[in-house]
Amino acid sequence: MEPYKWKLLLLLLGLALLFAPLWWWSWRKNRQEVLEHEDALAAFANEAGGTVSDASGDVLPWSAGLASPFLGEHDGLMGLVSSAGGPQFDYALEFVRNGWRIRVCEASVEVRTATTSGNTVTHHEHRIEVLTSDLVPLKIVVGGGAGRGLLAKWAAEPTRAVEGRERPLWMELRLPELSGHLTYTSDLPAAGAVVNGQVVAWLQDHARRELIRQLGFEAGIVYTTAHGQIDVETMLHRVDELLDLLGRMPGVRPRHPAAAV
Repeated sequence: MEPYKWKLLLLLLGLALLFAPLWWWSWRKNRQEVLEHEDALAAFANEAGGTVSDASGDVLPWSAGLASPFLGEHDGLMGLVSSAGGPQFDYALEFVRNGWRIRVCEASVEVRTATTSGNTVTHHEHRIEVLTSDLVPLKIVVGGGAGRGLLAKWAAEPTRAVEGRERPLWMELRLPELSGHLTYTSDLPAAGAVVNGQVVAWLQDHARRELIRQLGFEAGIVYTTAHGQIDVETMLHRVDELLDLLGRMPGVRPRHPAAAV
């Protein structure tokens, strides 16, 4: 082997020996965080009398066929450019809360960024779902704030069931009391009856707190998403707020048994 090749080989070997401990430490740290997260979810499931599992096979969001994770931001051709491998659901946590069947699924995606020199960073979100009696199809963006553009695009797209009709009809519900919110539906009179004064008061309160950003109602499921991994305390707070909203809507009841859509 020529001398310059030996020198190059020794240089590469030296770099590998230099960075190997850093790689190992990073892998070990990430693995420890995953195990701690899984333990926290398992402890909550045990305390709540529920279950937690890897989100694979049949254990997916009930609304998996209704809405893509991350508002579809990483779907299609742009998704191939912006992400490595596409979004996936990692965990599914299921339990009963005050008689309502709840499923919370955590999703992740590896996103390429210009600031990571070709590497990726992991983005997380979690989706909270409640099974309900049938309700008029609705999409609501709660207030304004960051990310309003992507949320507005999501709200303006008809639900899957409406889109599949021979004559799909998807309209914005425009009421003075809903100023500052976006509400779309396939049935304006029915939606107007559901979004009563109590619901409007709830929306106004949450527009200030930004605890819940958007709401989807379709096929007997109400769902919302939040940034980040499942944090048991804040997730449960959102669940209770969502159940408070459902309690304000006329005729809405828990639906059993759980059924995938």
